[in-house]
Amino acid sequence: MHTSWQKMSSQKEEVILVNSANEVIGSADKFLAHQGKGMLHRAITVVLFNPQQQVLVTQRSAQKPLWPLWWDTACSTHQWPGESDVEAAIRRLPFEIGITTTDLQASHQYEYHAVYNEEWSENEINHIVVGTVQQDPVLNPDEVAQFAWKSLEEIRAELQNPNHQYAPWFEAALQPWFK
Repeated sequence: MHTSWQKMSSQKEEVILVNSANEVIGSADKFLAHQGKGMLHRAITVVLFNPQQQVLVTQRSAQKPLWPLWWDTACSTHQWPGESDVEAAIRRLPFEIGITTTDLQASHQYEYHAVYNEEWSENEINHIVVGTVQQDPVLNPDEVAQFAWKSLEEIRAELQNPNHQYAPWFEAALQPWFK
């Protein structure tokens, strides 16, 4: 039996396939679920704030098949079958950015479809998990190239540039805090 760390490192993960009502209809290999137009599946995006109310943003590793070197929130991943949104975040945060916390809660969700190229796309119901941390991340270079702490105002201004390098799910993930 593989530990979760070994399983995440192997990239042999299953994602939860759903319909537009977010009802489970099966599972699929993570890579197959992102091929072509993609299969609709559950995902999570973790939004972390520091005590100064800055958002942790991370630059995706150059090895990522979708949106390499684009900026994201603290981390994005997929729930495993039988795993809650918060459990998935607790599992993935130490792996990607070296942060261990249980001070997390589910926030909101939305469906989106974003095509990266003819081979890859995202087709997800994205569940947002939010928390507050008081430490800088320790990056796994296979997952994250660099990080920054940014104010919501700074992020909002950067998103106004049509050539920004934020991942397509990023703005919708932060939408409740832009109000």
